[in-house]
Amino acid sequence: LLLSEYVKLSPGDWVIHNSGVGRSVIAFAKVRGLRTVSLVRRPELIDGLVAAGGDVVLVDGAELSARVAQATGNAKIALALDGVGGEAMRSLSSALSPGGTLVVYSAVSGKPGLASAVDLVFRNVTIRGFWIGNPAFRTSPKVLEAMKMGARLIAEGKLHLPVSATYPLVAAKEAFAHAQRGGKVLFKLS
Repeated sequence: LLLSEYVKLSPGDWVIHNSGVGRSVIAFAKVRGLRTVSLVRRPELIDGLVAAGGDVVLVDGAELSARVAQATGNAKIALALDGVGGEAMRSLSSALSPGGTLVVYSAVSGKPGLASAVDLVFRNVTIRGFWIGNPAFRTSPKVLEAMKMGARLIAEGKLHLPVSATYPLVAAKEAFAHAQRGGKVLFKLS
């Protein structure tokens, strides 16, 4: 829904995104023929996203818009997906083409999203919010279609989320600490 409900994209178009859902964005984008720019906060995550099919994977930071332009051959990027918030949101908006749309669906940093007045006023960047519980989506058949596509991608091996560790419920404190350092953590229920 993030890839289809906010901006009309065609095969070959670029999408820029951040956060831990990058593998999912990449998998769904590939099905639609879209190309991706994935932003990571730690360099050790680059190889995993490239292996997952990411077209361009960059560490977020200084001069991001110039690095994105160079890596994509100055491609038009009409859609950015933000799951981090804070300074990462400003990075995404700076990499969008004029008139682009930034869709915010989470803020794992716990920080308020930041946006540049230059991007909003002079480059006409739009910021929208996404929530699956929104009445527009809650009853939409598109949600079920997206879930079926996700299940198909998993079954075909095109979408795989590596798990860093598994913890028993009694070790919840350690599990949360591990998750905050990075990596997907699961609880073992037996």
